[in-house]
Amino acid sequence: MRLSLLPPYHTSKEAAAIKSSLEKQGHDVAYVQDMERLKGGGIPRIAHDFAFGYDLPKDDEDEMVEYFSKWEILRQCCGEQMSKYWKNDLTPEVYKKLALKDHPHPFCADHDIDEIEKGFMETKLYSKLDAYPNMRPFNKPSLRDGELNGTYCSSYNERIKTQALNFYGQPLPMENIRTGNWTEEEHSIFLEGLKRHGSSKPSKIAKMLETRTVMQVYTHMKDYIQQQ
Repeated sequence: MRLSLLPPYHTSKEAAAIKSSLEKQGHDVAYVQDMERLKGGGIPRIAHDFAFGYDLPKDDEDEMVEYFSKWEILRQCCGEQMSKYWKNDLTPEVYKKLALKDHPHPFCADHDIDEIEKGFMETKLYSKLDAYPNMRPFNKPSLRDGELNGTYCSSYNERIKTQALNFYGQPLPMENIRTGNWTEEEHSIFLEGLKRHGSSKPSKIAKMLETRTVMQVYTHMKDYIQQQ
């Protein structure tokens, strides 16, 4: 018998089709966890289903709940792959994405992220995974993040506030970025960029300017077009 548990990245309809396909290949599918079931039960449901599928004792299930309840917060509120809404909340005003400004992320603001990080590192499952070098990378908010040390998350969040980190964790230019009213020279370069690249390429116009962010260019373009 080959036991399989499907990862929770499918709708119930998709999961049923995959289950059928695996069974035709000779797998004995013990349990199907689709997104609908996952949303309804949260971390405790995930841990219970996993323990059921692999016939794990209750202690292991409790350790998974303890571990993933804290990891879930870190995943949203810390590191390179944090919630895009929380990252936008932290990002300096000149780099904020306008489309996300109406979607604040108070969930992360309500947590002491250092305390969550330290609590995560003190869980039993964290210690067990840490004992195996090949498993240590999983003891982080994402595989792209650095090692946790109790203050990694607050330090990373502070870098976003002061350096406006991009998707890859690299600082965005801050020294030459202007705020406030546009100068005649900036507007002239903007018009040349608009003529050359069109209204669908604000990033290329921003590169021509070097003193304004893509969001600033987008806002300036929107105002300019409305006035025409």
